[in-house]
Amino acid sequence: MNFELPRHPLSFVIDLCRKFSEIRKLEFGIYRYVPQTVKDFRRIVYLPASGLEERFFSLRDSLGPQEEIAFHSKVYVGRLFRECVLHVPMIDFKGDMGDRQIDLGLGLLNDFRCSRAAIFSSGRSYHLYAFALLSEKEWIGFMGRALLLNPPDGPDLVDTRWIGHRLLAGYSSLRWTKNTDFYLQLPELVRDASLASVSLEKVTARWSGIGRNVWSRSSLKANITSRFAHGFQRFFHSAPPQ
Repeated sequence: MNFELPRHPLSFVIDLCRKFSEIRKLEFGIYRYVPQTVKDFRRIVYLPASGLEERFFSLRDSLGPQEEIAFHSKVYVGRLFRECVLHVPMIDFKGDMGDRQIDLGLGLLNDFRCSRAAIFSSGRSYHLYAFALLSEKEWIGFMGRALLLNPPDGPDLVDTRWIGHRLLAGYSSLRWTKNTDFYLQLPELVRDASLASVSLEKVTARWSGIGRNVWSRSSLKANITSRFAHGFQRFFHSAPPQ
């Protein structure tokens, strides 16, 4: 299948590394999709931010049969012995998305100092990547907020099983390759949007008073519990397709 760099998430992440020059390395997973299991069969690979394009293609060309590459939300900033792990905001949406659903997803990002976002079609779902770096606490809050995009009565917008798997693993993960027949296509760009920028000072102040309590708020916790209860059986019967 033809690989068009400008329409692939790799191009977006290369731009992310240019914007956040403190990123030293990025995390990827090489995995085999196994249906009807909660276990996550993958090995972790780290690629330096410098020369990412060439190193990714080399990794792709080394894949074995039935193996795929997923990009992880974890990025590593700083220098050795003073390294810090941050997360790129990512969401796996469910099914088809119109302009209204896309706008809802993009609207979530305004509270997480995101200046840009891109949405890619994976064939069965849509993947969102945002121009921001979140602490682990912020990332957990972001995942909880993403889950609440699903309406109480109506089809889910966000894949609840994907949220559950990613919270258990401690990082988000979205597919970058198509090396097996299970997947329909490579991720392909649908929309690249600039967002209203939010100052770092304003967001830091907001999270110092609100973000640290994101899981203790009764309304948020109740809603998240309800979402997981609704899809509990589906979550434990299969890993989410990406």
